[in-house]
Amino acid sequence: MIKKLKENGFFHIFGTKALTQIIAFGSGILLVRILSKSDYGIYSYAISLLSLFLIFNGLGSLSGMLQFGSEQQIKNPQISSAYYRYGFKMGIIFDVVLALIMVLCSLLFDTAIKGANVVLLTMAALPLAVFIIESFKIYLRANQKNKIFSYVNLITSIMIFASTISGAILFNLYGVVLFKYIGYTISIILAIKLSKAIANTKNTDYRLSKT
Repeated sequence: MIKKLKENGFFHIFGTKALTQIIAFGSGILLVRILSKSDYGIYSYAISLLSLFLIFNGLGSLSGMLQFGSEQQIKNPQISSAYYRYGFKMGIIFDVVLALIMVLCSLLFDTAIKGANVVLLTMAALPLAVFIIESFKIYLRANQKNKIFSYVNLITSIMIFASTISGAILFNLYGVVLFKYIGYTISIILAIKLSKAIANTKNTDYRLSKT
């Protein structure tokens, strides 16, 4: 049984999950030391507001892609891919709307901590970035590529950590947000390349099974 779990990538997922939590914890500690007290207070408050918007991220598309995509993966890979594409498309559309709502809220309403609404404004596209990378992770999970999923998950955490800390050192508060986008962009490019490679392999296997 242990051998089967190892082959399925269980230990990779478990190990990288622990590492990502450690990285996230370390990022918080370093940001406290790098940013000024006022900047860190503004950033923390803006992140709290962002978390509220992230509750609606993708409007359930991620859960739907994982459930229905996984159910159909073995029975009919083509239907599984259709579910994934539809969920991805709808999630993107909703997150664009969510970004516009965040922009309006940032411009029209004041926050308890002065300046947090401006930082929140710069974070308006982060839910979209999070949705995209999480969608590719789900695609990997649905295709039972657990080892690759764990690698992408770890690399994403490392990139966000490195970019966030670099931004804080170079440009303080707004550098954190700007460089976070850079970290997500690099992670998304990597995930796209891996997902395309898997899709090509899957289509080849499907055609061979039909001959």
